[in-house]
Amino acid sequence: RERVAGLRADVQSSGNASGLIVALMTARAKGELTGLYGRLGDLGSIDAKYDVAVSTAVSALDYIVVETTSDAQRCVEYLRKHNLGVATCLILEKQRRLAQQAAEKVKTPEGCPRLYDLINIKDVALRPAFFFACGNTLVT
Repeated sequence: RERVAGLRADVQSSGNASGLIVALMTARAKGELTGLYGRLGDLGSIDAKYDVAVSTAVSALDYIVVETTSDAQRCVEYLRKHNLGVATCLILEKQRRLAQQAAEKVKTPEGCPRLYDLINIKDVALRPAFFFACGNTLVT
């Protein structure tokens, strides 16, 4: 019974998370929120054979990517006002310092690829966000 209750809670919380994303993206489409890109995991793609690696290594996939601190504040206020739950925002203006590191070609042991390099990022402006999330994590 405890296991079933735990699984039910997991399903319910994952449903709430996707509902939260839908609500935020709808608010963006209506012009109620600006500077909102979406859920980090939805802003890039990776070959299916690396899906488990990225899902395991990158806990930030559920972060909400926003442009500025004030955009993040507006998202939090929107979630609070509509009682939608909580979210962690990844603020791009705070991650710009990582752009150079993200662009660097790194020599890795035994030629193992960096997880970051395997992700197809939809928008170049989002590269620092993905580098923040992945860092120099290697895939073997």
